[in-house]
Amino acid sequence: VSFQYDLGRPSPANPYFPKTKAFQGIEFTFGKTNFTNELEWARQLNFPRTGLSVSYSDFGNKEKIGSAISVIPFLDFPIFRKWSNRFDANIGIGASYFDVIYDLESNVTNQAISTHITWAFRSNIRYDFLRFKNGKSQIVLGYYHNSNGHVRLPNYGLNTFLLGLNTEFNFNKKAVTDLSFDAPITNKNSSLQT
Repeated sequence: VSFQYDLGRPSPANPYFPKTKAFQGIEFTFGKTNFTNELEWARQLNFPRTGLSVSYSDFGNKEKIGSAISVIPFLDFPIFRKWSNRFDANIGIGASYFDVIYDLESNVTNQAISTHITWAFRSNIRYDFLRFKNGKSQIVLGYYHNSNGHVRLPNYGLNTFLLGLNTEFNFNKKAVTDLSFDAPITNKNSSLQT
């Protein structure tokens, strides 16, 4: 289980895009670590975490851009292992609900979002700056993108770059003794031919 606070700024999506204050977001995630040698994809990604995130985002202009609630399945896996064991990447794609959208008469300057429901893509690189007995705290560098996939135009999409603080708590932690990170990859259904 983790909680994250984000601070950033949306990029202007079109000329005359509404002025914005700082982007602020809160995110709650829950998931599990895939500790099993039986899943080939989990072995290839060094036993990643998978789960679901629910977030609330304020884009810095309640009247013209509004806020969004997002639900995103995610994949979280270690990166830069050659140099450090403190980095991971968190990526996911899901959906967002926006309470304010483009309108030809009342909100013509916001051409980023023109449907209440959009695709939501998130990508974070995180660094463990503090580790404790049942969890860790991380600094987050992130990129969020929302778009309706051209279901309705205009659809310039909304891009947000951010910094965040994430704190993760681990529950039901089990000792893992049967993992083989460097074991050769085999296919149990294959047979040798000579």
